[in-house]
Amino acid sequence: MKLIDAMEVTEAVLAGSSISEDEHPPYDPVVTYAKDVSVLIEATHRVYRSVVDDNTGNDPTVLGSIYWVEVSATNLWKPFDNLVTDQAEGASPLWWSLAPNQFVNALAVFNIEDADDVTVQVYSEGTEVATYDQTLELVDNSMVDDWHAYFFQPIERFAKAVFTDLPAFEGDAVDVTVTSGDGTPKVGQIVLGLVHTIGTTQEGVTASIEDFSIKEDDAFGRPTVVERSYKTSVDYPVAIATERSAYIQRLLARRRATPTAYFPDSDLDRFGVSVFGFFEDFTVTLSGSPQSEVSITIEGLEA
Repeated sequence: MKLIDAMEVTEAVLAGSSISEDEHPPYDPVVTYAKDVSVLIEATHRVYRSVVDDNTGNDPTVLGSIYWVEVSATNLWKPFDNLVTDQAEGASPLWWSLAPNQFVNALAVFNIEDADDVTVQVYSEGTEVATYDQTLELVDNSMVDDWHAYFFQPIERFAKAVFTDLPAFEGDAVDVTVTSGDGTPKVGQIVLGLVHTIGTTQEGVTASIEDFSIKEDDAFGRPTVVERSYKTSVDYPVAIATERSAYIQRLLARRRATPTAYFPDSDLDRFGVSVFGFFEDFTVTLSGSPQSEVSITIEGLEA
């Protein structure tokens, strides 16, 4: 099992993108805004919506404003806002170029939709030839088990992609490209940072979904379903070196209030148990042997 200690993506790190920050007009203090009109502020990279009519000269960034409500990050910055459900979208190829300010060796992309593949390329400073160029195909063929399914089964796609062998140093360029042959690709979160190994994932990984949708019956017993969000949780049984127990506790404690990418060993990654979220529980059973058993529960933010 591993985690990515993510670096913060700032204006200095985000070097370019295929997306322009212009999905709404920029806020202008001399313009009068009607209710439900949205604006953006490039300084905060956020979108705000007016909640009143005749809205003039009221700064949307004021905390507790009664004139504006903050809606989301701008389309350009949604992959870096720690909210997996808010997706950036744009014409294919959809890409971001990042200039890390530290050594990084891992990148994960979450909540991908309508995309065929994800490519990560690394360019050393001052060069135009990629020192790293890897593509992960997102088409999931696991349900294709006969000729009928091959021709008629709707195409399914993986929603996550994890790269753990980047050779990227400070000053390099890390390009992330999401492509689609027939749709508009969407991305929920991009996590770039340094990978840490917790231990070896054991058999018995369990994944669960908690749904918050509501079913209500009317006076005649006819059900109405109100669809709401859901959240995923994954419980990892992990074998660790006993002498690393204190270090692992410190590592997880530092991430306890920070959304983090957690994923199993690479051969289990495609089973849907990579998670971007918080760890809920860490339990270690120390033994007198060199190896001890750990149970780690991660609550995902992917609803």
